[in-house]
Amino acid sequence: MGKAQSAKFLAEPLACLELNMQGAVQPDLREYDEEKHSVILFDEVSCKQVLQCKKLFQASVGWVTLGSSPTNTLTYKVCVHQKLLVCATNVWETELEQLSHADYDWLKENSVVVKVSKPLYET
Repeated sequence: MGKAQSAKFLAEPLACLELNMQGAVQPDLREYDEEKHSVILFDEVSCKQVLQCKKLFQASVGWVTLGSSPTNTLTYKVCVHQKLLVCATNVWETELEQLSHADYDWLKENSVVVKVSKPLYET
């Protein structure tokens, strides 16, 4: 459909950080540069992945710690305040219907969904 490619055009060239979320536990934002990136594209992200990182996806003022582990030796902090966070997926609506009422409500309240039902490119 061209969702990910179209999302990249929401930023100046090289200002979009694209993350492949397929199979990831949490996003790897170690390449994120607060001064360089204005858009972060989470490609093939799931509702569950977003719910596991609520503080990140709310993009509030302040730092978010990622990379937590039992020893926390690989943790790092990011601030995504005033950045455009774009989630591209083919299964958002299906996954939403399978969530608890509280999780469903949180995602509905904290996201804007743009449904893409036809290709975003010309052949």
